[in-house]
Amino acid sequence: MIPCFFGSSQQQLYGVYTPPEPVNTPCAAAVLLCPPLGQEYMRAHWLFRALAKKLSSRGVPSFRFDYSGTGDSQGPATLDAWKESISIAEKELQERSGFESIALLGLRFGGTLAFLNAAERSDCSLVILWDPVLSGRDYLDFLRFQDGFRRGLVHKAPERISNSEEEELRGFVLPSGTVRNISQISLLEYNHPIIPPVILISSQVDQDRDRFAAHHRSRNAVIRREVLEDDFAWESANRFSDLIIPGASLDSLVSLFFEETSHE
Repeated sequence: MIPCFFGSSQQQLYGVYTPPEPVNTPCAAAVLLCPPLGQEYMRAHWLFRALAKKLSSRGVPSFRFDYSGTGDSQGPATLDAWKESISIAEKELQERSGFESIALLGLRFGGTLAFLNAAERSDCSLVILWDPVLSGRDYLDFLRFQDGFRRGLVHKAPERISNSEEEELRGFVLPSGTVRNISQISLLEYNHPIIPPVILISSQVDQDRDRFAAHHRSRNAVIRREVLEDDFAWESANRFSDLIIPGASLDSLVSLFFEETSHE
C-alpha cells in the first residue's frame, strides 16, 4: 500500500494506492474505491482495506481516498467537491496504474456519488453500486434517528449541533448547504440515460433497489442485480458502530468485477 497526497497544491486530497501483485492473467481495468461518509466510513475502513488487498492478489490495482473536506483531505465538504474528488482520484489512479480503463466501486453514499459522477459518461468502463443510498432525504432522516438513539444511551450526552450553518450527523458535522443538497438526491427519480454498465449490489433483498434496476433496464441501461451473502445491517439502530468484518462478499465482488470486465 502506498499512501499519498494528490490533487492541486491548494486542495490536497489523501489516498492510498494498492499496486497489483504479479499474476498470469492480466485484468482489464483498475478499480477506484469510493467510500461511505461519516460513521459508515469508519465502519467500512477495514472492509475497503481488505478489498484492496483482495483485488491486488488477483492482479488488480486499486485506489481508495478521502473526499474533499473529509478524513485527511483538504477542501470544501460539498456535493460538487465530492463528485470532483472522484474525477481527480480517477486521474491519479490512471497515472499510477497505467490503466486508462477505470471501474468505480462505491459503497453506501459512495455508491451514490459514484453513480452521479459516472452515469452519463461514456469513458467509464463499469460502475459497481454496493448498497447505494437511493434517497438522500431518507438517508439523512435515519442518520438523525441513529444520532438520537446513540445519545439516549449516554448519560448527559452533549447537545447535537444543528443550526443555520451546519448540522451534526452521527458525530460528523456538515455544512447546512451540503445537507440540503443531499436531501434533494433521489436516484429512484433519476431519468437520464445510464451509459456505463452497472452492477447493483445489496446486502439483502431490497424492493427499492429492484425497482431502480427495473426502471433503468426499461430505458435500455445495462444493469446487473446481485444480492451478497453478508448482511451488514446499515440501517440497524443497534449495529451502527459495528466494525464490518469481511466475509464471502469480497470474493463475490471480485468475481463480479472479472465477469463484467473480461470482455474488454
